Amino acid sequence: MSPARHRAATPVFSPFLLILSLFLGFSSAQKNKIFQWQFSNNALSTSLPSCAEFPIVVKPYNPNNNTKGVPPFYMIAYEIGGTPRISLLGQNESDLKWTVDHPIGTQLALSVVDSEGTAGGVPPELYTVVTGQSTNCIVSGNSTDFTVSANVTTSVNTCDPWGIRIHGGVKPYNITFLQVNSPVVTNVTLGANDDAFTYINRGDPGKLFIAAVNDLTGRYAFGTPTMMPEGSSDVECVGLVSRPGNAAQLDQEAAAAQAQDRRRRTAIIAGTVAPIASILIGASIAAWYFLYYRRRRSQTRDIDLSGHDTDMTVKPFTGAGPLLYSAGSRSPKFPGGGSYNDSEPHGYSNAPFDPYNGSDNGNATMRPPSESAQSSATGRYSRRMTKAAEAGMASSTVDGHSRSKSHDYNAGPSGSGTRTTSMGTTHDGEPELIIQHRDGGPGRVRELPPPYADQHLQDS
Repeated sequence: MSPARHRAATPVFSPFLLILSLFLGFSSAQKNKIFQWQFSNNALSTSLPSCAEFPIVVKPYNPNNNTKGVPPFYMIAYEIGGTPRISLLGQNESDLKWTVDHPIGTQLALSVVDSEGTAGGVPPELYTVVTGQSTNCIVSGNSTDFTVSANVTTSVNTCDPWGIRIHGGVKPYNITFLQVNSPVVTNVTLGANDDAFTYINRGDPGKLFIAAVNDLTGRYAFGTPTMMPEGSSDVECVGLVSRPGNAAQLDQEAAAAQAQDRRRRTAIIAGTVAPIASILIGASIAAWYFLYYRRRRSQTRDIDLSGHDTDMTVKPFTGAGPLLYSAGSRSPKFPGGGSYNDSEPHGYSNAPFDPYNGSDNGNATMRPPSESAQSSATGRYSRRMTKAAEAGMASSTVDGHSRSKSHDYNAGPSGSGTRTTSMGTTHDGEPELIIQHRDGGPGRVRELPPPYADQHLQDS
């Protein structure tokens, strides 16, 4: 066949009819694993020189079947982060060629399709456009009036949602999902009012996942988002379904979910911080109590152990009145200069206390003794001491029953008996006055000072 006849036999496609046929083919049916493709030069690297022409070979996916797709064939070059582009490869499966016309530095995921929209798979790596012998063929097709974006552009766990948003173009939209090193390309057509899609990640972990969008006219949107699947290789995701939707409605649902997550985090933080704060406050109070308050209370007080403390004197109670006792001497101290006031009803006597002298014991109201009374009391005390000495000398006459530990304290009528006074000593060697009542029965009676003695401290 001559070249002229070959050119005449080659059908002529307008760009609109080509893209429309691809769109209708994608929408009507989805076929995979029918054929596969590759560059004729197997040694070709992932770097593609600009404006270079590369021959392409199409062959059956299953060697046992002679299925190579339905001509013509097309190359769809998906620009990562840019605008995908469709190029006609040719009618003859043995003479297919593709020219690199993308900007320098562009990363491309390549896929060959036939006229029915059947894909021949995606190579295992991305290709990068580098500067070639010429750059005259380069066409910049990026436009910002029709865009596509995703909520995540890094990594997505298996079975987690991946949100796609579309702006501009002519509805309805078609979304193409593909993954490197995969024979499968998935096409989804949205509803007439849909401009968003939630994809449940079922991609193979570790392989770049790509989403491309074209509208009713076949025009591709700028953006072409990607993400890296990670996690489990079990992609069943039971109960989870990818679904289209309206972007405004999905945004409201996402905002409500985020607000709920914030409230949950706030509750978790409050539930964690509140007990910790309570513990810290309680620990601070306890530390203050033990380190400061108890230390102040436990501070030792200075006590004079030198023996120079105030000498307190115990005197018998002698009635009401502001009677004060001196700390240094045994004499009474009176307010207002220390002079004795006869008008005050004090029953104090300089004579030693005599429990058997009724006049010494006094009544409820007592008067200060006169000088004659003091002399009489002193004389009586001297005579008693003399008798006590005599009793001490004649102590052998004391009844033997006086040494018994049990004593009979039943006395006869008051004032009818006699008594004997003697001097003894205590266990400490101090003098002891012993008065023996003859009419009190056998035994020895030791009389002690009254137990109701009053104690006064010296005002300082």
